[in-house]
Amino acid sequence: MSERGRQHRTAIATHSMVRGLVAICTTLVALLIASASAADEYPSRPLRLIVPFPPGGPRDTLGRIVAEKLSISFGQPVVVDNRAGAGGNIGMEIASRA
Repeated sequence: MSERGRQHRTAIATHSMVRGLVAICTTLVALLIASASAADEYPSRPLRLIVPFPPGGPRDTLGRIVAEKLSISFGQPVVVDNRAGAGGNIGMEIASRA
């Protein structure tokens, strides 16, 4: 494989990881905004972190690491909910309705 081909594959992989991170952060913000309306109870129940990608990949692993850190910070369990499909749009739609 040529050097240009390797650079192209690396750029695609990097773009994919950045896109996944942005999706996870957007979902996290949506989760926190939705929970803010019940500030006096927050967090009185387990939280749901929607990861708009299939389980087992690098984005899922990143989501699970974030969920573990959030669980420690909030003192409540954070459940990872993988909602793959449509390039992440299904998970984003579910997060926006939360």
